[in-house]
Amino acid sequence: MYAFDSAPDDGSLDDNGHGSNVSAIVSKVATKTKIIGIDVFRSGSAYDSDILAGINWAVNNAKTYNIKAINLSLGIPGVKYKSECSNSSYATAFANARAAGVVPVVASGNDAFPDGISSPACVAGAVRVGAVYDSNIGGVSWGNPVKCSDPTTAADKVACFSNGGSLVTLLAPGAMITAGGYTMGGTSQATPHVAGAIALLRANSVTPTETIDQTINRLKTTGKPITDSRTGLVFPRIDLLAATNGLTVN
Repeated sequence: MYAFDSAPDDGSLDDNGHGSNVSAIVSKVATKTKIIGIDVFRSGSAYDSDILAGINWAVNNAKTYNIKAINLSLGIPGVKYKSECSNSSYATAFANARAAGVVPVVASGNDAFPDGISSPACVAGAVRVGAVYDSNIGGVSWGNPVKCSDPTTAADKVACFSNGGSLVTLLAPGAMITAGGYTMGGTSQATPHVAGAIALLRANSVTPTETIDQTINRLKTTGKPITDSRTGLVFPRIDLLAATNGLTVN
């Protein structure tokens, strides 16, 4: 594991366990993956300049560290995008990442928007991830104050907090996920499931000739179709076992 601060060092390794939980999810999905922790937060907040510096560091060091995916379990809350947003700085960073063979995987957000997602997930080039329940955990409310409630839950039900709409690329388990000594729920937890899956599939020994778009399409076509009851839209929930069928994974 390697760590890098793109934000000024505030002396805090992990304020609330979020980073530990997210990185542990990646390592559980792709057990031989090596994690690079890039700290973009300053006392619980992140500036675009620090996030972009982190992305650019990953791109510039992609060959050195064999980086295959960037996990962005973050976003700007409260602002909804129904179509791709035009943030030239992120668009350039994501395009550069893809050109370097690195996939930007971004949380769709936890605002309970059924028909729109957050930034920077809305930027072109991002793989946008929504969250489903991993199991029946009973009725649950989300947010403080409460943003939404699911009176009943079940595996593969889209969580009410998960931002949705036609821009969402993939779904993955995001409620509730125990990893790294913490139990958390959010699209932040769904996103590393996808980042880990991409890291595994894009390992040099697994699919050496596959393009980024082909890898994403592999996850989409092998995923389980899930209907978001809020909108009737259908999204693929990743199924890594199906995605690796016929491949040699060491």
